[in-house]
Amino acid sequence: MLVAPSSTEIRLPEALQAPSGAHPFGTDALGRDLLARVVQGARVSLEVGFGATLLALVLGALLGGTAALRAGAVDLLLGRVIEVLGCFPPFVLALALVTVAGGAGLMPIVVAVGLGRAASTARFVRGEVQRRRGAGLWIAARASGAGLPRLALRHLLPLAAGPLVVQAAFGVAQAILLESSLSFLGLGIQPPAASWGMILAEGRATVEVAWWPILFPSVAIAATLAGLEWAGSLATGDE
Repeated sequence: MLVAPSSTEIRLPEALQAPSGAHPFGTDALGRDLLARVVQGARVSLEVGFGATLLALVLGALLGGTAALRAGAVDLLLGRVIEVLGCFPPFVLALALVTVAGGAGLMPIVVAVGLGRAASTARFVRGEVQRRRGAGLWIAARASGAGLPRLALRHLLPLAAGPLVVQAAFGVAQAILLESSLSFLGLGIQPPAASWGMILAEGRATVEVAWWPILFPSVAIAATLAGLEWAGSLATGDE
């Protein structure tokens, strides 16, 4: 029976072996099978990507939706909060949060990347809600005495679901890129776990003698981002 090699099994005699039948992606500087590590990195990167995007959507919808629905002083206050968060590039904000949290474990990365993406989601939701508030269906429902929660759940959320799905597709791609960048700097997932950014960082030290530890995680990142961007483009109706 064929047994898949472990991504954490160190075999120094097999260090930096070129791609072969036994190791299709080769091995790293510690003799670990790169295919197994890239597969494990895919799981970690996708967990961070989808988890951070879900967090960004929830926070962004709450902030942006509340600001647009309440209007007045509430909109002014939350609008300033969104603008302040938006002043920081997502990578810089995530970098600061991960540094403060110590960068240990999956959850701090998800929270940091999610908060880094929340501001752009909040701006998007706020704009969508403000744009749709002038629709005839909204005005009729409001005139019938419907409260804000009912208006949001029954009228605004279904209308904004399509654009939010598109936003989420692009958000997952950007979250994966953020996580890979943080892990490349040593501030992301810690060993013995693996992520694509960490594999790239480890392969950088041996790039002069072995090209495969850099090539395969790079291809995995590029292919995943391209696929998500393509899915987002299809959802928007772009060719």
